[in-house]
Amino acid sequence: MVIKRNPYFEKIRNEVGWKDVLRILGIKIKKSRKSYSFRTGNYIVLCPFHKERRASLHFFNNSGQYHCYGCGAHGDVFDFVCEYAFARDKIRTYRWFRKNFSIPLPWELKNRSKKL
Repeated sequence: MVIKRNPYFEKIRNEVGWKDVLRILGIKIKKSRKSYSFRTGNYIVLCPFHKERRASLHFFNNSGQYHCYGCGAHGDVFDFVCEYAFARDKIRTYRWFRKNFSIPLPWELKNRSKKL
């Protein structure tokens, strides 16, 4: 089965890094082991989706994914912003990416491809 990739989410994966997203959202990044440092682009924070004492939410820049080893929350950059900042409101999340990263809305991308 071939999965067709959405150009909107591909654009986010290619142009948006975790460091910028976390900074804009005001999430403090914890420096932990060497593998989770600013140099490698991987980060670890206290999970906002459940109460915890030790940071268990990991962000992986190479794949654009996040995963919490405490509560099991996982997904990509869009999923995290949608869940964390906008209570799963996708329209507001689309607009947030447009405002902060100049990524056109999905329906704007479709209109551009039709004109070409």
